[in-house]
Amino acid sequence: MVLKAHPTDPDKLIFDNKDRIELLNALTAPPQREWQGLTAEDLAEIPPSCYEGAIWADARLKEKNT
Repeated sequence: MVLKAHPTDPDKLIFDNKDRIELLNALTAPPQREWQGLTAEDLAEIPPSCYEGAIWADARLKEKNT
């Protein structure tokens, strides 16, 4: 983002339209959540079958991160 001083008032800053859009997006974007991984307890619950375990892990991760 490039800010420029106003030509007649140095205390004011000028944004071009691209800068305004970037600033608005930054101010209105939802906060990013930190990714939640599987705990040791979660891993202990994974079914022994590789296929079922993959489905279970995928579902558990979706549950934790949505």
